[in-house]
Amino acid sequence: MHIAQQRHAEDRRQLLEEIWRTAEEVRQTSERLGEMAATTQQMSRVAVQMSQVARQKRQEIRNGESKTHKNYLPYLIQ
Repeated sequence: MHIAQQRHAEDRRQLLEEIWRTAEEVRQTSERLGEMAATTQQMSRVAVQMSQVARQKRQEIRNGESKTHKNYLPYLIQ
């Protein structure tokens, strides 16, 4: 009976250790996913800003308001 109790206690200890390791892995994975989500959100904001700038620049070119476009236009026409 005593040996069976020792085995049972050892099994429980090993199981608890495994649960703690798994919980730590889950915590670390969750932290990494949070960091990845933050990075993705930043990248999305930058992409939106780039799109807005591109839209504005295209509009400036269409309206003849682009200083850069005007400077290069004579060279493009030649």
